[in-house]
Amino acid sequence: MKRLLTMFLSLLLLAWLAPAAGAHNLSTTAAFSLSGDELTVRFIDVYGAAVEGGKATASAAAPGKKGAPAPLTEVQPGTYRGTVAAPASGEYDILVEITVFKELFRGSIRVLAGDDMAETLVPMVPIDPPLAHSIWGPVLYGAAALVLIVATVVALRKSRGGEEVEE
Repeated sequence: MKRLLTMFLSLLLLAWLAPAAGAHNLSTTAAFSLSGDELTVRFIDVYGAAVEGGKATASAAAPGKKGAPAPLTEVQPGTYRGTVAAPASGEYDILVEITVFKELFRGSIRVLAGDDMAETLVPMVPIDPPLAHSIWGPVLYGAAALVLIVATVVALRKSRGGEEVEE
């Protein structure tokens, strides 16, 4: 009984912590390059594979200001291209957002007007991931833990009863 209680408490703790630890199924990095007003962004996941099929936008604005987002078109798997209206002088920020698998990622880089930029890696930060601010994440993980507990108890009872498990 003590063993079952320990297992139950461990699974309950797992169910509660899992959404916080693993809320993001996708981690992505972007490689920005700029030539004039043409921005090319290559999105790659944690394994180095191209992130395909996303909906991406980019904007350029003075630091601390918000620019109008322009769509980026996927020109090849994981590579998106579009035009950003850059200021004529001074520093400005390029903000890129991509939505993949219903998850929004955002990354930005500061650029000097008139300068082209060689490919530069920029981490993309997940913004408001699904289930992160919802009660459903812990509920679903809790339900999975409950199923594991019930299955374990049934298996233990069968093994004590001497019944053979059919394959």
